[in-house]
Amino acid sequence: MMMRKLWQRSQTEHQGDASEDYRDEVLDVWATEEAKDSPLSSEKARFVAETDEGEVVGFSTYNEQTNELSGLYVKPEHTGKGLGEKLLQKAEEDAKNNGLDYLQGKSTITAKEFYQEHGYEIQEEITHEIDGIEMTAYEMNKDLT
Repeated sequence: MMMRKLWQRSQTEHQGDASEDYRDEVLDVWATEEAKDSPLSSEKARFVAETDEGEVVGFSTYNEQTNELSGLYVKPEHTGKGLGEKLLQKAEEDAKNNGLDYLQGKSTITAKEFYQEHGYEIQEEITHEIDGIEMTAYEMNKDLT
């Protein structure tokens, strides 16, 4: 249940983080839609960052069957401390240890630079659709070998 609440919060907070990059209608749908490929589905590996008090403040996820990096989030009040980088590294290390030689995924305009700084290559700009609303995103991948 805690992960579901954090996922819902991540969706809502994307409205503020991405408000300069996306139209209001995109942000509204993004914040309320739990995608069919949500990182809460059971076949995905999950890693969390917690405070000393046990509060979950971030997560990363990937799907071992599809090589998809499907979620990375850190609460805004905990950004800038390297947690996102550590969560990304943990997912990548685990994927490599499980025999995956690459990860792929979609990046928002807002997160594009973060992923590029961590070795992800943008393959193409795409139009991602959520509930009939289109938004710009990027297909990306990283070689783990």
